[in-house]
Amino acid sequence: MMLNRAILSAVIVIISILVAFFAIRLPIYTSALPSAKSVRVEKSSEEDRMLQPDYQPLKQKIAEYISSNNLSAGVYFKDLTTNTDFGINENKAFTAASTVKVPIVLYLYTLASEKKVDLNAKIAYDKDKDFESGAGVLEYIAKPGDKYSLRTLANQAITTSDNIANRMIMRYLGKDNIIKFMKNLGGKTVYPGGKNMTTAKDMVTYMEAVISFTKANSELGKMLLDDLAHTVYNSGIPALLPDGLYIPHKEGDLHDVANDVGIVYCQRPYILAVLTDKNKDVETGFKHIARISKMIYDYQINPELFTMSNNEDISASIKSSLKNIFDVKTKALTGITEKNLKDFFDLSSIYGKYAYEHEIRRINYVTSWAKKRNVHFSNIYIDLRIIYTERKGESVWIYAVETMNANYEYDDNNKNLFGIGIRHAIEMVQKDGKWLIKRDWYTDPLDEDTTIHDVTPASTLYSQAQAAFQNLAIQQKANSNTYRYDREKAVKYADMYNGGAYRTEKNHRYNQKYPDYTALGGDCTNFVSQCLGDPEEGGGLPQDYTWFFNGKAGSKAWVQADSLASYLLYSGKGSLIAKGNYEEVEKHLSSLSIGDLIAYEEKNDIVHFAIVTGLNSKSIPVVNSHTSDRYHVPWDLGWDKKTVFWLIHING
Repeated sequence: MMLNRAILSAVIVIISILVAFFAIRLPIYTSALPSAKSVRVEKSSEEDRMLQPDYQPLKQKIAEYISSNNLSAGVYFKDLTTNTDFGINENKAFTAASTVKVPIVLYLYTLASEKKVDLNAKIAYDKDKDFESGAGVLEYIAKPGDKYSLRTLANQAITTSDNIANRMIMRYLGKDNIIKFMKNLGGKTVYPGGKNMTTAKDMVTYMEAVISFTKANSELGKMLLDDLAHTVYNSGIPALLPDGLYIPHKEGDLHDVANDVGIVYCQRPYILAVLTDKNKDVETGFKHIARISKMIYDYQINPELFTMSNNEDISASIKSSLKNIFDVKTKALTGITEKNLKDFFDLSSIYGKYAYEHEIRRINYVTSWAKKRNVHFSNIYIDLRIIYTERKGESVWIYAVETMNANYEYDDNNKNLFGIGIRHAIEMVQKDGKWLIKRDWYTDPLDEDTTIHDVTPASTLYSQAQAAFQNLAIQQKANSNTYRYDREKAVKYADMYNGGAYRTEKNHRYNQKYPDYTALGGDCTNFVSQCLGDPEEGGGLPQDYTWFFNGKAGSKAWVQADSLASYLLYSGKGSLIAKGNYEEVEKHLSSLSIGDLIAYEEKNDIVHFAIVTGLNSKSIPVVNSHTSDRYHVPWDLGWDKKTVFWLIHING
């Protein structure tokens, strides 16, 4: 699902509860801005031209991608070192959507640079003329007559793509004046027939104008570039590029339209515009934009990559190495150490050492937990699905999802199974003819949810819990509630959409109806909210003005762990059964029922939520969760002896 399409709506809900919108601190990240030399657009030197790559292979690769995916797309690229450019359908008209906000705000700043406009001047919100739903915070907090400075409106029009802020600016500047300005910049397709249309080439022209404006007006230009570089929408051009790059860009979407235009500051900076329409949905459109962006970035960094056979299957050449590595890692979790794990890591690299040490910590934790809980692993098997591979110099990066299913038993010899889903980004290098792991970054339910570095399980053995979830009606308020919480549907939902942890008919996928907040701090609370409150497939717990999903994003109480806990307990929809460390809550586990929740607190913060989905053969509750995907995992596996557990019963 499209991660960043949902960021703004989540921000809307959070910001809209602020007392005063004027108090928003406008970010000016001047330290991140590259030097003037990095943003030059003037004619390059002869030496630069001698270093000019041949962009024909790149253009051909992108054209093939567009054709093979049956895309309706326009692409325009310009290298800022040599001014070399190329396009594919670059003059085809597309709906501009919110990308048009770039030249509009540039016009405002141009007038400010000419002392014709004071950015501190405030203008009043006229709902009849300015209202437009769909994006931004003003839709939720602005009242007729409220006044906002032009700088605040410009900031919001770019960073949160606020439609009302943009309309207020347009009303202030005059649409005819804006059109004239855009044409003077070199725009060829500017509101034809009054429609908000543009081309990929025109959008690059406007971004080039932003660079030129910044050279002439450093302070104002940096404001605009920094707003563009810190927008809450990052699903297109930046999505697959390395963290830390400075990428001023502006996305826009409407119905089946997904667009992005931006400047990527890397060792060979460039401007890129990708406009698309006729997409299945905007999420799909932005995924295509992200992939095209990644092709271009890789070529800018290492053009020699395209001299290799495009049909080379990198994963096949190291498939056996990966299999051996994961076999050894898996056996180590069961206590079998027939091979030396360190032989599979590049210990000459600091990252290789860290990856190896991480594996050792993980193995030590799991074997210690199993011993303390009297658990015996009879078999652990994995399914490793390689999503994407790429070669970077001497390294090969593999992006993969690992599903690990573990069979385990207690002394009763009854079989149990749990599953976990792990997302890997693995860097491998070849040394002495052998592929070694240099880095392995992954989300791991066995120790990665906890914020404690050297996590240690509590020492107590499981006590024999009371038989399965008996008579919880004592704690329920069903008699006073006008709603019914369907626990069985909530659990069925949790099992169906468990992600990478266990294969269902959904094929390891989250529910595509909801955003995935994994990269924004975690999807666990969003997931349990879905289990509780999805009206069609989930438990049907009634939503309200505090806890809700609006079709695009969840409210603060829907997606943030602390807020959900507070909401459930103060609204009466939840009751706290017990709170404390392992020893303090373990005796209360029998008071849990399927569909109840467990919250995990560390360092005075609730950092994780899971939903109770059943009991294992020892009558121990098992849970499902997201971010680090879990399927029927014992409730305390992966957590520290100092973790504070909240056992929350859901009423209804």
